[in-house]
Amino acid sequence: MDPNTPARFRKIDIRVPRLRKCPFDLDTVDWRHAKLLGTGMDGCVWRVRFGKDSLYYALKLFWDADPEKLEGCYFAAQRECQNAALLQSMRASLDQEAAAQAVLDSGGTFPDGEGNGPGANPTLVFVNPKDEEEAACNLYSFSESEEKNKVLAVERFLHLAGFQFCPQPLRTNWINGILVDHSDIVAPCFFGWHKRWYHPRTIEVLMAE
Repeated sequence: MDPNTPARFRKIDIRVPRLRKCPFDLDTVDWRHAKLLGTGMDGCVWRVRFGKDSLYYALKLFWDADPEKLEGCYFAAQRECQNAALLQSMRASLDQEAAAQAVLDSGGTFPDGEGNGPGANPTLVFVNPKDEEEAACNLYSFSESEEKNKVLAVERFLHLAGFQFCPQPLRTNWINGILVDHSDIVAPCFFGWHKRWYHPRTIEVLMAE
């Protein structure tokens, strides 16, 4: 898939999520100045530059490269790529919705003239919040708040989208309220998802040391 085009979000793109092609040439990684940022159960993360690019990027390398050797266990590289592809599709859907809503807000109409195109009814975490917690989740999704509030907003969004967190999430999987380890979540209908673990997680559980 072309990395320069927006991710697609058809039903087949959700059922069979596929990452777009990496825009970087892995043969140009400057390993001489690479720095190991950390290691974990699934692999390690390096801070690298590509070619003459002055920007730094996080490059994750996985311990296991052959899924056939992982009978009865998830394949970390596959899980992270599938989750990243799903989140990109969700982001593209929300971006289109926002663009469509901007057309309506400016007095424009859609081709059918009925104003019921994508974005006519903006998606909220809770359309009709019933309590303080739900109202707070809506608020935090728009604001740059403290790390714990960001984590809760992400958790609520992923839970509503059907993702489950692994039985033992870790604080080290989050940086500044951003989930950086996508092996920590499992999408519905994919290997490892189980209704036993599909439930909202508290901040204490998500940020456990």
